[in-house]
Amino acid sequence: LGDDGVAASGDSLVRAADGWELRIGGEGLGARVQARGAAPACPPEVGQIAGVVEDRVDGRLVTGPGIVVRTRAEGHVTGTALYVLASGFAAGIEPLSDCPAWVRAGDRTWTGTASDFPIARDTALTLGDWTLTFRSAGDVVSHDGWAHALGAERASAWVFGFRPPITDARRAVVRVDGPGIATFAPAMLLERR
Repeated sequence: LGDDGVAASGDSLVRAADGWELRIGGEGLGARVQARGAAPACPPEVGQIAGVVEDRVDGRLVTGPGIVVRTRAEGHVTGTALYVLASGFAAGIEPLSDCPAWVRAGDRTWTGTASDFPIARDTALTLGDWTLTFRSAGDVVSHDGWAHALGAERASAWVFGFRPPITDARRAVVRVDGPGIATFAPAMLLERR
């Protein structure tokens, strides 16, 4: 995203007062979420999100800590990303972002590279002085970026070398151990293929 955001076909992530606003509108899904105090720095500023996400069945209010990351999306983006957000602690590994590995814990920060951190659900990761140990994981939710396309459109895209982006999302619980902190925290593991 640029300095003021990005918009495409009705969806947008744009700079708003003291943060960013995400708007998504599509068949069966709509979202409007504001992230206040969050900026795509390195490490990202941790802000607060508030908004509503609606699908065909119901609408849900969402609140809590949030971050905005800047990702390089040239070509087909693949790889694995991990985000951990809890009270007083936030960490992320996203090899394709401008800040590939980072931790914010109280007034302490750490940044590194993601190349040394294979992300698996049954292992421990060391990020600076902090260790993240996966304790459990939820079901995988897959999102096909071209689910709305017609069969002929998908076939044509494959012929010309375009591949539909597919993202698997898994919620997890991790144990966080480090200077001044020992707690469980919710996490999100994204696998792009």
